Amino acid sequence: MTDQPDLTVNAFTAEEPPPMKVAAHLAFGPGNSRIPEDVQGEWRRIYRAAFDEAAKNRCGDHDPMTPHQVARCKANEQVLRVRHPRTYEEAMALPEWQLLRRRVRTTVETVFDGATKTNTEVITHELCGITIDGKRFCFPVPEKTTAASN
Repeated sequence: MTDQPDLTVNAFTAEEPPPMKVAAHLAFGPGNSRIPEDVQGEWRRIYRAAFDEAAKNRCGDHDPMTPHQVARCKANEQVLRVRHPRTYEEAMALPEWQLLRRRVRTTVETVFDGATKTNTEVITHELCGITIDGKRFCFPVPEKTTAASN
């Protein structure tokens, strides 16, 4: 006996023999523990329903996607899709589990003013990030936020 947890879920309802085990780590293994349990449960529920549907609609061995692949794609599209932020406020409101990365990037640029023959430093702050579905975003940090953090 090992101390390893059982990482499988039943992919069929109890009325459909034989029950088939589907590895739960298809989407959520120990490395993805930052995804909330309720989101994981919703993903598994949609996965089971999509798997059953895909298994019924499969067109023989020449079908390019297995029922497991179809079910995983449907569950990922419905549960793990992140609404792409359109503003700084929307980007800050995204929950941490939906982000691979979020940080403020500071850029210092020296601008030469030909009229006064002086250099001026222009400092800009941008909030940049990447969501779990690979979408990138970058928004200027509002001045009031920048002033409050100084």
